[in-house]
Amino acid sequence: MKRKLTWAAIIILMVYIVATSHIFFSSQTSLVRAEQEAIAVAKNEAKLARLDEFYLYTKEQPYYTLIGANDQGELIYFAYLPQEKSSKQAKADQFITEDDAMAIAQNDLGQVKLLTARLGLENERFIWEVSFEDEQGQLGYHYIRADNGQWYETINNL
Repeated sequence: MKRKLTWAAIIILMVYIVATSHIFFSSQTSLVRAEQEAIAVAKNEAKLARLDEFYLYTKEQPYYTLIGANDQGELIYFAYLPQEKSSKQAKADQFITEDDAMAIAQNDLGQVKLLTARLGLENERFIWEVSFEDEQGQLGYHYIRADNGQWYETINNL
């Protein structure tokens, strides 16, 4: 009797592991596909030779945003809007970095827990979207212009 219960538990555990693995990997497929598409466009249009970061920015429209270096070694910000097949690129030395955006957001927001920062494009401008959790546990987004580090918009209580 004990042996049957052990085998039943093992089988149930194996089915659970296989099912959750399938769900996880199938959920990542579209993100991997988006990254591959953005990299291909960036290599062609911006001549990126090295990819450092990939961001999926989805405030109003989904943008695939990359930070990488071109074949001259210059760091490039590259944003691609797949629905319109349009892109925008600029040299990163004209903009604040992700670390700068996080520091600015911490300074602007005070006692919050910063989660992540994503580079995106809003009104043809590169911006940093910094996600945070406030003291009440509410999620929010703090948007900072990448060109000058100024506050752009804050969305609270999501």
